[in-house]
Amino acid sequence: MTATVAGFISYDDARARALQPFALTRPTSELRAGALLVRERWAQVTGAPSGGFVGAPHVRTFEEGDAPPCTSGLIAAGTILVNSRCAPALDAHLAPDASHWRCDGRVAAVRLAQALPVERLDEGSLDLDTLVPDGAPSATIAGWWMDNVWDLVRHLQAMLAHDIPILGRGTDAAPSHLTVLGAHDCYVASGAYIEPMVLADTT
Repeated sequence: MTATVAGFISYDDARARALQPFALTRPTSELRAGALLVRERWAQVTGAPSGGFVGAPHVRTFEEGDAPPCTSGLIAAGTILVNSRCAPALDAHLAPDASHWRCDGRVAAVRLAQALPVERLDEGSLDLDTLVPDGAPSATIAGWWMDNVWDLVRHLQAMLAHDIPILGRGTDAAPSHLTVLGAHDCYVASGAYIEPMVLADTT
């Protein structure tokens, strides 16, 4: 059996599969948490592309945009398996010498010490903690957990306040004719045209 080698694989555990009604149509990694999809957040933090996801049977044929396919077979040793209910902070850093990373005390991601058959994840009952070798080095990352479907809204303000300044780096400066109120910065997409007499309230 050929092992799937990837930067990271998103795993929908049983609780992720219960995030109704969204879990009826897509894996949790394809939900928007803050400014980005959960998958996009992990891609930014790991610096690697997503190789796929493991989810409930009814979402295994999910296709949309650049979403990766459902993973099958073996997941290769060295692949990072992430819990798709964790939305990491975009400036989080995965310490390279760690075997697993915790967010708020819970294992959010683990680097597989050996190849893992996807069938062990099929039911969503496997806890990532069980994949951590005894005495393996750990590191902490910042982020938010989606334990209930309303957490996507409950954490939204905090996530957007965190995301926007990071994603706004490199955008165009606000034009001189734009009136800006409030203490926060105003970001303008590259190439965007702002009409005269426009006011932006950043309070």
